[in-house]
Amino acid sequence: MRLAALSTLLITVGAATLRQESIEYWNSVGRDCLNSKLKSDFGKVLAEQQTPPKNVILFIGDGMGIATITAARIARNQGRGSADTNIPFFFETFPFSGLSKTASFDTHTTDSAASAVALMTGHKVEQNTLGRIPGNGNKCENGEKAKIRDGIADLALEKGLEVGFATTSSITDATPGALYAKDVHRRMEFDSAPGMNGTSCEDVASQILNHPADKFRVMMGGGHAQFLSEVVGGNRTDNRSIEEEWTQITPALKSHSRVLLASNEEFVRHEPKEGEQLLGIFSPLHFPYRVDENLANRSSVPRLSEMAVKAVQMMNKQSNNKGYFLMIEGANIDKAQHKNKFHLAAEELNEFDRAIKQVSEMVGDDTLIIVTADHAHALTIPGYLNKTESIFERDGNVTSIFFATGPGFGDGNKTNYTKEEAKDPHFSQPSSIYFKDARHGGEDVGIWAKGPFAWLFTGTIENTQIAYNIKYLLCLDDKEDSICDLRSSMAEKKENEETEKRLHKTTQSTQTESLHILNTDLPMRGMVIALLVITCVLAVLVAVLLVLLLRSSFRGSVKPSDSSS
Repeated sequence: MRLAALSTLLITVGAATLRQESIEYWNSVGRDCLNSKLKSDFGKVLAEQQTPPKNVILFIGDGMGIATITAARIARNQGRGSADTNIPFFFETFPFSGLSKTASFDTHTTDSAASAVALMTGHKVEQNTLGRIPGNGNKCENGEKAKIRDGIADLALEKGLEVGFATTSSITDATPGALYAKDVHRRMEFDSAPGMNGTSCEDVASQILNHPADKFRVMMGGGHAQFLSEVVGGNRTDNRSIEEEWTQITPALKSHSRVLLASNEEFVRHEPKEGEQLLGIFSPLHFPYRVDENLANRSSVPRLSEMAVKAVQMMNKQSNNKGYFLMIEGANIDKAQHKNKFHLAAEELNEFDRAIKQVSEMVGDDTLIIVTADHAHALTIPGYLNKTESIFERDGNVTSIFFATGPGFGDGNKTNYTKEEAKDPHFSQPSSIYFKDARHGGEDVGIWAKGPFAWLFTGTIENTQIAYNIKYLLCLDDKEDSICDLRSSMAEKKENEETEKRLHKTTQSTQTESLHILNTDLPMRGMVIALLVITCVLAVLVAVLLVLLLRSSFRGSVKPSDSSS
């Protein structure tokens, strides 16, 4: 099965020498985990019965840890006046779920860049890096050998699949950047970003002009400033307009086109077309929070749910029937928690869930949907607050939503805030240790999946396993076994079994005919035998008579000899 069998043998023999910098290490981890499911009694049955997915949609709730989901779930149900505060989010009703381990290559608690790279390439990488194999430094001096070229996006395009994403962050931010940026620090979003001087690095924004991003069917989010010159209010000092340069890239076919959308009004008017590539940049940097949009009764940017629907429409409009990979990120769940502002985070999670529900209603049985987070936040729900009280209030001096770090309320000891203060949408929940921006949490995060082979995303797995499984199911990596190999093997096995059945049936038929002859009516058999015996006796008698006649004739022809001499 291609190189996989040899690769497995070499990895098994040399496991002790494999280092975590190498994709071979994480592929070996992925292979072992996958095979344990495929070879189980449960897996053998499902793998044979199910048709693999044609499309995969990966939803990433940035910073959406388990405690974040719990607190947001309670807040939503209380806000709706429900007596049951545990009514689940839509994605929580998916039939299969598990946990993902989020540590990066070099830290227990990951940042969004390293975790997103793991989710979308299968590599564990160093903190804050995009598309870079560990151990290559920050100067971008090692060329191609430092770049990750076997991510989902790269391989999917090689196989003829469509690729795209939508996010509420700048499209140069860590999570979307992990799909396309190579060998760069996540903060190098534009040409004069901190750390760029004295390096050979190519800024993230300009990399949308390179492979693989230049082939993406759809890219939507914020970040005008990273693409535009300082002269027009952007951050770039090289006097370039990356957005304009993107529109000038020659399409793969003459009938294809590139469309740039720069406002919500243009987004609303836009109708997806076949052969069209879409770049939508709708804000200077990240999107405003949904709460602020609602309070101001404005729609300055598209909702995440609207972009998700548009992205699927773009994919469905293409004549390419090989399938697609789509990533949808709820980025502001994380950004609100960095400021300890849980009201904002909860509403962002509501919108994220709305996007998942709307997309789920659009797609068919050939689409696998995976929901997960890149990392958690150091958030907990302490105390014994009565269910009749708002989750944003406190049990005595114990706040019910508490961050380990962040700007918080005072120094973390001042828990005597009022109910009115707690109702403020921009209220910062108390934190234990002051930081301008709260630190992430290092615990495992949830995975929810539905669609073909969703059962592969269960148990406690590495975040790299998610990428490995997607590559496996979409048959992307020729260096590894895939579901295509498994299906081919199954088909060959089935054909052999059917051939054996046909041979067995033919043998049985021959034996049956022989037995039928042997079991012919006994009287008839007796008559046949009697006739044969009579025939033989008659033949013998005839033979004897012939012999006697010949002897008699011979004797008559011989005369007595003359005795005189």
